[in-house]
Amino acid sequence: MNTLLKTFARSCSFLAIAVIMALLQSCRSHTCTALPAAELLMQKHPDSALLILKAINPKEEIRSGSDQAYYALLYSQALDKNYIDVTSDSIISVAVKYYAKTKEHHRKALAYYYLGRIHYNTKNLEPAIKAFLQAEKAALQTDDAYLCGQIYNPIGNIYFSQNFYKNAINAYEKAAGYFLKANRKESYANMLSYIAKAYYLYGNDSMAIRYHSDAIEINEQTNNITKLLLNTSCIADILIKQLQIDSAVSLLNKVYHQYCHDTIPVRNYPLWSRIYLEKNQLDLARHYSLEYLKLTPDIKNRIKSGIILHLEKIAATGHNYKEALEYSGQYLQLRHTIDEENQENFVKEIEEKYKKEQLEHSYHTLQTEHIYHVIILVLIILVLIGCSYLFVRKLIERRKALEIEKDKEINAYKKVNITLKEHFNELEEKYAALKAGGKDGSTDKEFLNAYEMRLSGLRDLIETAYITDKHPEKFYKKFKDYINTHSKDNNSFLDLRYMANRKYNGIIDYLKEQYPKLNDRDLNYCSLICLGFSSNAIRLIYGHTSNESIYNKRSKLHGKLGIEKVQLETFLKQLMEELAEITVE
Repeated sequence: MNTLLKTFARSCSFLAIAVIMALLQSCRSHTCTALPAAELLMQKHPDSALLILKAINPKEEIRSGSDQAYYALLYSQALDKNYIDVTSDSIISVAVKYYAKTKEHHRKALAYYYLGRIHYNTKNLEPAIKAFLQAEKAALQTDDAYLCGQIYNPIGNIYFSQNFYKNAINAYEKAAGYFLKANRKESYANMLSYIAKAYYLYGNDSMAIRYHSDAIEINEQTNNITKLLLNTSCIADILIKQLQIDSAVSLLNKVYHQYCHDTIPVRNYPLWSRIYLEKNQLDLARHYSLEYLKLTPDIKNRIKSGIILHLEKIAATGHNYKEALEYSGQYLQLRHTIDEENQENFVKEIEEKYKKEQLEHSYHTLQTEHIYHVIILVLIILVLIGCSYLFVRKLIERRKALEIEKDKEINAYKKVNITLKEHFNELEEKYAALKAGGKDGSTDKEFLNAYEMRLSGLRDLIETAYITDKHPEKFYKKFKDYINTHSKDNNSFLDLRYMANRKYNGIIDYLKEQYPKLNDRDLNYCSLICLGFSSNAIRLIYGHTSNESIYNKRSKLHGKLGIEKVQLETFLKQLMEELAEITVE
């Protein structure tokens, strides 16, 4: 029986191996000769390379793992060189998975580089920087200096966007060195400009001027006048900030004379507006700002808001406060539009990420469907073999169990027979004794504390944000969207009103009853004061950009409360003390 079982199991194993080999044989492919042709055209004629790759049917013409990875890499490269932004990593991931396990360092570097570019395009910075670092590791083992420069460039951009300017400078300098080694002067000049910008934001003006000057020299060699003018404008901007107005004017006029026929480019109008403001020539300053707005109607709202704010400063300097107030209103309205656009873009970004995840999931599902079918078929065969083996083994074990059970029953019957015989003999002895005449002698405080802690933290954050007013984006970017979304919604202040009401003996209910002219926004304002928020913090919450706006708000409250000479904070403090005494009594 054991020999029969082993023979059966061996036969089933051979059958399974034969089926698997047949399935694998069906998956073999031939090498696609169009791929090397596309690679030859990639650098000088990327559009032709893309046409060749699009003409290939990957499902029918490309089947081996190496060719699939090669095709995915070339296709991603062609899309990038034709300036087609890709937001899904479904294609390049095929190349990454394959080349990550090989020693083909150049292709591995390219695969990780384009993976990083895709993540960078979709603003997924963490996976982007990881991909670029993997690309760097592989690229350093090649002699492709230009590729190394390409990798360090976006690494610097990511650090720059996160305000890590020292790290950005380090990455840009590495990129510049590799571009110079590859004799790519245009890319080298761009890196010099990026380094200068990073140094400027880092607070090192002298280094910024030095790198802008180096970039100007390279742009002169390559006859890139647009970039040259941009570098010159940046240097002039630094000189204006340092109040070296005459030096800035002299530098600009020299470049205009040499390259612009003594004509000021429109893009430099805001720069000259600043120059004339510093010279207190307000009419010229106003003229160049207004002309810039007139001649560039399609500029971004962010730039337009800066120009309007500059016009407000010009009007205020000339003591034209009415005009300054009008510009202030335009600025606030434009900032509100910008905030709404940011909110819409944020929502769209979330939706796009969700759609991307869904599309990637669908693509990976289709891509692995054939593999799943093979695996399932193999598993079914193995399960059948296993079931057959277990069935035969079960039959043998069952037979052995029956034999053992039968032997146990026979032994049990023998023991019962012996016991019965012993009992019978004992009865016979007792019967004999009786016959002979013989005798036998044997027989609700937790809730408020939690809100107070939350409010304390929020209050501290807002105070810190106000202190860093010149660079607020460095601090409150994490909660800016929250402030913009909820500052216009009265319901978002209900918890503050409840908190103030409970903590200070019903002060909000008292104000609402005694002063019916107070609306919800007025009560919200009073709640913030009761809870210790300063005027600067409240101004930030309500989005007021000037002291005049918050002053108007407070003046209206004074009128509704009937107080003239008493400060609003003092009035509310006295009211809280009075309500506390009434409660104690």
